[in-house]
Parts: sequence; C-alpha cells; structure tokens
Amino acid sequence: MKYNNTNVTSHIWTKNSVFIQTFVRHNGQTSCGQVEINFPELMISRSGLLEQAILDTPCPLNPLTARSFLRTLKTLSKSNVIQRLLGTPVEQLNYQDVWKIFQNIEQDVKDWNYNQPYTSFINAIRIFKYCKTQLSNGQFVRDVQYTATFKYEEKKIKKLISETYDTDIEDIEMAAPISLLKNSSASELDRKALKHLQIRLDRISDACDQVIQNHLLQVIKIKKYKELGLPESYTLQKIESILARYNSLKDKKFRIPANDRLSFFLYVIERFELYVSKTLPEKFSFTNLPLSDAQSIEWSPTQSVDYLLCDYYLPRNVVCACVLLLLIETGWNPSTLLTLSEDRIDKSVPGEFRLEGVKTKTGQLQVFVVKDKVKDSAKSSLAYRSIELLLQHNSNINSFATRNSDSIFIVKAARTGNNINVFDVTSHLERDIERFCDAYNIPIFSLKDIRDQKANLEYMKSGKNPYVPMTILGHADLSSITYYLNSTILRVLNEANMNE
Repeated sequence: MKYNNTNVTSHIWTKNSVFIQTFVRHNGQTSCGQVEINFPELMISRSGLLEQAILDTPCPLNPLTARSFLRTLKTLSKSNVIQRLLGTPVEQLNYQDVWKIFQNIEQDVKDWNYNQPYTSFINAIRIFKYCKTQLSNGQFVRDVQYTATFKYEEKKIKKLISETYDTDIEDIEMAAPISLLKNSSASELDRKALKHLQIRLDRISDACDQVIQNHLLQVIKIKKYKELGLPESYTLQKIESILARYNSLKDKKFRIPANDRLSFFLYVIERFELYVSKTLPEKFSFTNLPLSDAQSIEWSPTQSVDYLLCDYYLPRNVVCACVLLLLIETGWNPSTLLTLSEDRIDKSVPGEFRLEGVKTKTGQLQVFVVKDKVKDSAKSSLAYRSIELLLQHNSNINSFATRNSDSIFIVKAARTGNNINVFDVTSHLERDIERFCDAYNIPIFSLKDIRDQKANLEYMKSGKNPYVPMTILGHADLSSITYYLNSTILRVLNEANMNE
C-alpha cells in the first residue's frame, strides 16, 4: 500500500496488526508505503519478541527490508516452536532461543536457494538485530552473535544497472538486485536474468519517451499560442509602451496578466527574432522568467527560454533523453556517440539511418544502423525518432543560430553574455542524469553503465554467444569482451550451471 505521508515517526499498531511504515529516497525522489504484519494470521501472540523487535525498529523502514521480513515470518510461523518463541516476552528468552530462530531463518534461505545467501540471511534477521531489549541473561537481543554457514566473498566484478534496488517495480524479485534472483534451475535463472536485464533498460527508455512526448506537447502548445496571437486589446502602440516602460522583462514591476503572458513573450520573440543568434541588450533576456507553464512540466528545462523556443530548438533535457536512447540502442561508448555529426548519418535508405561514430581512443569508425521499426515488431523505434528530432534541431541551428561543434548533440551554451542562441556540444551529462533519475525515481546510473548492461543483455538474448556483444560493442577479439561480461549475474549463472 502506498501513501503520501513522508514524516512518519512510528509504525501503526491496531488490535491484530502492525503496519510497518516504509520510506525510500532515490536522489531526492521519495516513495512511501506500509507493510502489514497480522499476528493472528501468523498465529503469533502479541507482547512477545516479534512485537518488541518491531517496536525497536526504526521508522520508516526500507520497503524491501519490510517485505522480505514478512515473507520470512510467513515461513517461520509454520513451526509451532518458532511461533511460541516469537510470541514469548523477551525477558523470558535466552540467547539459545534467538539462535534457534536464526537457525530456522538460515534453513529458510537455503530452501529458497538464493544466489547470494549471505546477503539474504543478513536482510532476513535485520529487524531482530534492531531489538535493544534484554534477554533473561541480561544480554541485548541485538548483541546475540550467530555464525551462519554462508560465506561472504567480495569479488572485483562489474556492477550493472541491474545490481540496484528499484522500488518502483512492482515485482519484488525484479525490484531487488539481479544477484538476489532465486535459483530454482539454471534454465529458470537464465529466463529471469534476461527479464531483469531488459526491464531495467526499459525503465530508462520509457522515461526518455515520456520526456520526448512532453516536449512534443509543449511544441504543439507553443505553435497554438502563436497562431492565436495576442488579444485585440494589445495594439502595436500598447506593446511599444509596455516594452518601453521597463528596463527588463525580468523587472519585478513588469505587469502582464497571467493569461496573456505566454502569448506576449512569444510575440516579442517572433517580432524581434529572438530565436536568431545575435547580441541583444539585457532588456530582452528571458533567463529565469517565472513562467509557470515550463515549471510545471516534469524534468522541465532549467530556463524558461528553452520552453519558449522549443519549436525551434530541443531543450537540454530532450537532448539528454536522445543520448540515453541512442546509447541503449547502439551500445556505443558515450564518447563515441557524441562524435556523431550530421555528415556521418547516411539517410539514403528510406526507413533507416546508418550511423558512423569515431572511437576517440583509436580513431576507428564504428557503424550502426537504426531502423524506423523495432525488430520483429510494428512498434516505432524510439532511437529512430530521436535522430529525427536531433536532425531537425540541427537544421534550425544551422539556419538561425551559431554552433561551436559539429556534433548533433548540441545545446544552448551557458555564460554567453548578451550573445543569444549559441550552441555547443552537451557537457555535464552526469548532472543531467541525476536530474533525470530524480524526476522518474530511477536508481542513479552513469552513461557507461548502459554499455555494460547492453553487453550483458545481448549476450543473454543470443543464447550466451559472446560474438554478438563483441560485434555490437565494436571489439576486434573475444579477450576484450570478457571485461564487459565479468558481471555479477553472469558469474551467478555460471555457478548455477556448474552446480546443475
């Protein structure tokens, strides 16, 4: 169950249940909820160890910890002995009773056959380790030491996007890190791993698609306002008077009715050609205008001028979304993708773009063909649509603005003084990704993580044929591709195959 209260300080108790309040934050984005533990359903008495452990548990709790604890309790409560211990007051128990509970949890983890049993066991006993009540021998429950048979091995392996928690995914198993997939059989694990790798990239693609759709809706709105124009009451003389009255359009005394403000700004842009590269006085600066339309859009442009000019140029957030979609499609290095210029995009074949990127380390050309339809589907390709938008964006820049780079991934340059509409290759993309993840509640990732995820996904989709990711990544031999395939999930899969 989800709710909106982010300021909870205690779990909610009723006659038969406790609702553990959960809260998680991903780079500023919050998600709240609650997990119900019903004592009669579990056949566990109140006022015992279980109740005291929950009372001592911090509030709010991570939702995955709470849900995992509930699953463990449902298994433990099948034992009459554990039922009795969990319902017994803490002061009547000793450390051996706690050991017995931990032993049953350990056996439960073994029965579920988790890929990382040590991590699963630690998560399962976590709430008991919060309990600061004394046992009959004076020892605190949280201080009871228990050595499980599971061993922790730290491996220097590549961490994928899939090796994070994502609480926005409803499927608990898919929401947890990929290394926690339950290992019922090698073939079943392969299927789950493929789904896990795909669903994380799909999350990013869907969010990027939403960014682009929001932008297209903005463009439609801007064009509609331009067609309607200003109300008839705004005569040319009145407009001249308004513009002459204030030193700047950012002047706090600047007064235009809220309903007319957007139309007025668009009129000024068209009349004085503020979409063209030129030097203008400060009066016509649109930086940080309090334009509510732009500010209400999720992950909106950081400056209102980007919103006002969106029918000419792509805002920075849209360019970033196009970068992410093309990285997912091509599997290229970010540095290689950013070398892509219009003259390296072959448009001669209808329905496809042939891209030529340049590897910055070796100068080697890397080729990838993007088609207008998704393979084996009638669905339109998001990558193809991204290139169309970028080409139109670049065409307008060539017609009206000044560019300092041949890359198609160029955005309005900052700190150009009164020189407007100067474009340069996008930089500080990691900062843009943080904002993107904030807006869509996606666990933080880096640009290079996409390439690693793509390599592992294509390897699994091909039936574990290493030549497929080798070709996609543009490598000359298999020895180099092993670096990208040295990931958590593939080690787990290999171990599962050997065990089977």
